[in-house]
Amino acid sequence: MSKDEKNLESLFGGFSHHAYFVLGDYGFVENLISFFQENSLVDTKSLDFMNLKFETFLIDDARSLREWLGTMPISSTKKIAILYGDKITEEAQNALLKSFEEVKSGTQVFLVMKSSSRLLPTLMSRMFFVDSGIEDETIKEGQKFLNMSIAKRLDFVAKKIKESKEKDTKEEILDMLSGIEKALSKSDKKEDKENAFFVLKMKDSILDTGAPMKTILESIAITLPEIA
Repeated sequence: MSKDEKNLESLFGGFSHHAYFVLGDYGFVENLISFFQENSLVDTKSLDFMNLKFETFLIDDARSLREWLGTMPISSTKKIAILYGDKITEEAQNALLKSFEEVKSGTQVFLVMKSSSRLLPTLMSRMFFVDSGIEDETIKEGQKFLNMSIAKRLDFVAKKIKESKEKDTKEEILDMLSGIEKALSKSDKKEDKENAFFVLKMKDSILDTGAPMKTILESIAITLPEIA
């Protein structure tokens, strides 16, 4: 086994878990597939292997996956599914919760996404977390917002609110708030940690009470200190 392969095996905890969440891009998916092929873990051209790319993972996709997970391997001793995409609906995530509890021995699922911000905490808790080393896309957007002056933040908020009247931008805005919170949480400064908690509370108020988006975003824009 090469050094890279040993590093990959170490990253995944010896591949001893049945479900993984990987913060990564499609290049990492390709590395995984190569690892499986070179180590004969599964025939990647057989029905025992699934490589699904999606924009939005729907409830029907979750049902199909559950059916696939419920069958025994045909030509290998293992079954492996790699799912890569941008978004999973809440309904589909709830369906995956049950599926991940019932994964058969020898079967593994690798969910690879560039951000975990849209995943339910309950679903994340069912998976072994692996950070491939890429920066969470939402953190980049959050940092951009933090780097703006207060005036530019307010202009940005006004633009987003205007866009929301033409299309549903709620998830995009929630992603941005997650990115701001994560960017602040990475800091060692007490003030940044406190501001991260403030942003988290503002995000929760949108999710739990449906509070006015404009008021919340303006409050965040004004409250968070400018970065010198």
